[in-house]
Amino acid sequence: MAYQRYDYEVIASWIQSGERVLDLGCGDGSLLRYLQETRQVRGYGVENEPERIVSSIANGINVLQLDLEQGLAGIEDDAFDHVIMSLSLQAIHNTQGILAEMLRVGHEAVVSFPNFAYWRHRQAIINGHMPVSESLPHQWYNTPNVRFFTIADFEALCEQEGIVIREGLAFDDGKLVLEEQDHKLGDAIRIGIEDGMQDFTQSLKKLVDEQLIDREVAIKTIHRRLLRGEEGAEWLERFRREVRAAGRCVHPNIVTVFEYGEEAGAPYIVMEYVQGRELRSYLKDRQPLPLANAVAIVIQMLQALGQAHAAGVVHRDIKPA
Repeated sequence: MAYQRYDYEVIASWIQSGERVLDLGCGDGSLLRYLQETRQVRGYGVENEPERIVSSIANGINVLQLDLEQGLAGIEDDAFDHVIMSLSLQAIHNTQGILAEMLRVGHEAVVSFPNFAYWRHRQAIINGHMPVSESLPHQWYNTPNVRFFTIADFEALCEQEGIVIREGLAFDDGKLVLEEQDHKLGDAIRIGIEDGMQDFTQSLKKLVDEQLIDREVAIKTIHRRLLRGEEGAEWLERFRREVRAAGRCVHPNIVTVFEYGEEAGAPYIVMEYVQGRELRSYLKDRQPLPLANAVAIVIQMLQALGQAHAAGVVHRDIKPA
């Protein structure tokens, strides 16, 4: 299989060994196959075209058939370390929605896309033709692309949506370039949720101080951008359902919920803060895990699940978060 497209190596450099990866618009699965061989990742591809799904399966890739225009419903929050969309973002109508979904289900996202301001593309337009290049191989009448944007456009959208660009690398003829943006054929960018919702954080700190809660707590909320538009009410109801379910579960192995409220236009949950490492990190450092340790962990999980089931709560996805 011929994989090693010019952006694969850069994407792989941002992925740690053994990570959980979701590849959106995975095509024949070549990127995930490359990451499996070079980074030993575990993950899934997402594709909607039957023939591409068959090709991915033939390459040994687990594939979910989903329409990306409808989001990633059914995939739990923070289910993956990285969510990747390689040279597919320009073919999505719901650009803002899919970026929000990528950052909901993944800790970090990686996107690569063709730069429509590339100087050869602009020259083609000046000459009276739509551009055709390595990153834009289709003719105007058969292109799957529906969004025509530049690196600067993408950066502006991220700023508008509260998304932090952590790193970006650009290419021309398969080589990294550090010149002006119009000399970049394509770009690969790491993005993440903005660290600071400063006003909201300060409001909650004041709220906790005023109530004199003499203990450390964890606060979970929803980013404001998810509450905008038609889907905002659905996100809010999903969050409230989570609160109601968690509130019915009282057990030493289940994080206790202290309070639910809404402050500065966003809902929040105040929960017990548990010191320690994530189970995912613990497992990664102790491979293979001793049998006695594995049994102890599973027993605690089953005790917590038993209590949840007794309270009428069925968890759809158990993962080492």
